[in-house]
Amino acid sequence: MAITTVANCKAFLGIDAGNTEHDAELARIIPAAQSFLERECDREFDVATVTEFFSGNRWRDLILLSRPPINSIMNLWDDPSRIYATPIPAANYAVPAVDSDDGRSGILRLAHLTFLDGINNIKVTYSG
Repeated sequence: MAITTVANCKAFLGIDAGNTEHDAELARIIPAAQSFLERECDREFDVATVTEFFSGNRWRDLILLSRPPINSIMNLWDDPSRIYATPIPAANYAVPAVDSDDGRSGILRLAHLTFLDGINNIKVTYSG
């Protein structure tokens, strides 16, 4: 999904919605502009399900996910053996609201727990 629409561009530029003279050009420019911005920012802007790994010896009770804003957390594991069989119950971490500072920043916080030491022992699957 593109980061904007032809209708939004026309509204921003003050072009009447009924004027379709430049629609094809705007439709071509939008994905090109998004591609440029994604390269410059070194991230994708489309919503997707992402799996990331973190090392517990670096993170104590929060992790910084790389694809904010965070829409939902599917699963979170903390397993030094890296089998990832039993996820951490959702009650043990705070799922950030999309419109909160944590949600916009990509911060996922544990509630009254700390991550175990290990290399790539933390695995999180989320929509962001």
